[in-house]
Amino acid sequence: MFGIQKGRRRKLVSALLLVVALIPIVKIWWTGAPSRQVVLSLESTFFTEPVLPDGKIDYVAAIHNQLREGVTKENNAVAIWMQLHATEHFDGPDGDEFHRELGIDRPAKAETEFDFFLPHLVESKDIHQPEPAMPREQAEEQLLAVRTRPWTADEFPEIADAVASMQGQIELLLKGVERSHAYQPPVFHFLDKRNLMSKLLLLGNTARESGYQFATAAMLHLANGDEDLAWRYCLAGHRLARHLARLGSLIECKIAFEVEGIATQATRAYIQHASDESAKTRLQEFVALGPISNPATTLRLTDRCIMLEMLQSIRYGESIGTEENGLGIFVRLLNVKLDWDSILRQTNQLVDEAAEAFEEPDYQHSMERLEQFLTKLNKIHEAADPIMYSQYDKNENMLGIAVSVFPAINDIRTMQAITQQQADFLQILLALKAYRSETGQLPDSLDALVPRFLESVPQDRFGDQPLQVLVSQEDVELRSLGPDGVDDDGVPYSPEEETGDLTMSLSVN
Repeated sequence: MFGIQKGRRRKLVSALLLVVALIPIVKIWWTGAPSRQVVLSLESTFFTEPVLPDGKIDYVAAIHNQLREGVTKENNAVAIWMQLHATEHFDGPDGDEFHRELGIDRPAKAETEFDFFLPHLVESKDIHQPEPAMPREQAEEQLLAVRTRPWTADEFPEIADAVASMQGQIELLLKGVERSHAYQPPVFHFLDKRNLMSKLLLLGNTARESGYQFATAAMLHLANGDEDLAWRYCLAGHRLARHLARLGSLIECKIAFEVEGIATQATRAYIQHASDESAKTRLQEFVALGPISNPATTLRLTDRCIMLEMLQSIRYGESIGTEENGLGIFVRLLNVKLDWDSILRQTNQLVDEAAEAFEEPDYQHSMERLEQFLTKLNKIHEAADPIMYSQYDKNENMLGIAVSVFPAINDIRTMQAITQQQADFLQILLALKAYRSETGQLPDSLDALVPRFLESVPQDRFGDQPLQVLVSQEDVELRSLGPDGVDDDGVPYSPEEETGDLTMSLSVN
């Protein structure tokens, strides 16, 4: 009996010693401290400061310290635009800090809630008549028409009424875009999640509508004979796109290219219908805008840090869903075995490769490089977050959310190239009008526009060849191969089918 008790006692002591020995290891797992040291450096963490008390890089502060450079209350477009946005996201000290950074007083409520065109047309004005004032499909057709060609109040009276009622908003938007900078202080979806992925994109929902309103106002003033004001609204749409592209991430870049497309349609109509006399001045003003910021810029800063911040969170066992589902300890167990410094360095290298692809002038080659980037990125994702990668949808964990943004990177590169090509078209058409204004006729070739109106004749951005110029009795048509790189004999480009040529024309008369 005593032998048995002694044996049990020995086993109990051994078990206690084992537990004591495991405490440091369990502590490492539980605190999420990786066993392999990460060196804070440009090559690994990119930023080396500011550092939070737990040793992590504060990527939110690091990025916004750069984005706010040169921004003042007087030159920041966002300080004006926020007068048109509701304040429900700004409760508590987070909202106080937001308005303090903008340099404006915190309103009790928005001075003017942002107003959209569509409700003006489809919502019944008679409370006793529940039927819509106009069928939605008809309203959408009319709204498309008024932003792509000149129109009058007699032709579309309901839209004219909407423009009149929203004039204060449109003028406020115009005042904002004509400022030199645009910076949005960070506001977060979740007060306990202060990270780049939970940052609110406050202007995203209204940016496209703002572009529509500028284009619609431009076409109305053009029809009424006020070419100066019409041109001011055309430029406002292009300025809005450039501000958006500088606000932060690839998501803003994508919206910026969409807004630029809206502005391009209005500017194209303006060029077609406006007189030739002011064409040279218009050309100079358009060129002075400069191109939209290359997505390579945001890739190298904001989107890089989104990825690094997500990896940092996983390194410390903070993937969304791990704690709630009891997987946090397993993530930490795996973290002990990972070489995080190497993972961070690989991620930085990949982001640099993606940025270089956006700067690659050969469109087809740049798309191939982006495909390689996505393949490598997913391998890093799987290595860094294997449990979450295999058991959960990519949209349900922190790194997965970041990675899910990048499949759209090819679409963004295509939008960038289309935007650049259309900007080339607009410059050529304005130069043709300026030439005609001075000589009374169109030139025999585009070379005649250099150097008086153009520094050089733009090439086809989708093929290593000159743009096609087709002249008929009615118009001069400019034609590019488009993203598919194939001559489709002038069939207009279709984003859905990803085929067709990019074209733009100017009436001969």
